[in-house]
Amino acid sequence: PVTIQYGDIHTWDMKTGKCEHTLRGHEGAVEAVSTCIVDGKTKLVSTSSDTTVRMWDAETGICERLFLGHEDRVMSVACVTIDSQVKIVSGSQDGVVRVWDVHSGDCEHILQGPESTNCMLAPAVLKEELKLVVGFQSRFTNAKNSELLTIWNLQTGKCEHSIPIAKRFDSVFSFQQNGEIIIVTGK
Repeated sequence: PVTIQYGDIHTWDMKTGKCEHTLRGHEGAVEAVSTCIVDGKTKLVSTSSDTTVRMWDAETGICERLFLGHEDRVMSVACVTIDSQVKIVSGSQDGVVRVWDVHSGDCEHILQGPESTNCMLAPAVLKEELKLVVGFQSRFTNAKNSELLTIWNLQTGKCEHSIPIAKRFDSVFSFQQNGEIIIVTGK
């Protein structure tokens, strides 16, 4: 049997149902996991309530890099490719989205949202350019006018559009239809 501890990530063999690896290192709840290909190898990227982002080798289960800089729990993560370079994008309850270089671990851009907001991420392609849709939502349910959808240029780290919305949401997704980005929010 697999021993499950707080902050663990488990990889499973779908054919046998057996646990292949237990990834240990987070000191808080794991909030999100994503995958990316770096130098031809599959990596897992995880975020946690311990304010960290970690990149793991999916084959060995070894933590290869620790990304530090968020000041609150990290709730979302995405992996994107910009100019043939893989980047990790993480969103935190500190109201900040960080764009990280996977090789150096450096934070290349900080996308600042309103204070005390959760950040939800959705990569999108608009006119053959990679954009990032970020939903900022107040952590306080009675806050007014604090829900905001933004579209960022990840190459420059600049916000290109802000869309205030009146309804609370728990998730953000985007897709392209007839040459237009459609943003979907869910509650």
